[in-house]
Amino acid sequence: MNPTLLALVPALFVLLTGCQESVIKPSPTTVAAPASAMASSNAPVKFPCLNAPAVNYNTPGDTPITSQDGVNCFAWQTFIGLNWQVDPSQPGEPDKNISAASFGEPGIAQTSVWETYANTKSIFRANAQPPLPWGNSRMRHPAVKKWRSSWVFA
Repeated sequence: MNPTLLALVPALFVLLTGCQESVIKPSPTTVAAPASAMASSNAPVKFPCLNAPAVNYNTPGDTPITSQDGVNCFAWQTFIGLNWQVDPSQPGEPDKNISAASFGEPGIAQTSVWETYANTKSIFRANAQPPLPWGNSRMRHPAVKKWRSSWVFA
């Protein structure tokens, strides 16, 4: 065997053993109070939102909040509003007769508000034709298709 190769074997061994990751022991953590102790607390519940969150059909138009918590609350309220069941007589408008308790109830085939918004093909038509009338069945968003009893993305 080549003597140079024999000299490299111990050097490689030292190099590899010196590059092992050191084991970092986690610092001791504090034990959280049991959930029952927290539940029995009389401390008021605080929300980081400007207003307490609500499950309703109102989609906020804008948010003056500059904090991340405020924007998060705005996003959730918008999500709920856009996924509310649509009013069958007014495309793009939420059904104000639906209760918050029935929002998102499984097994109900319902169309959401956002699903009735016009898609680009019904607005920007070939040869500069005028947009299709509002509520036209061909306006439905192309990514949404009926599959059995629920809506899915295509």
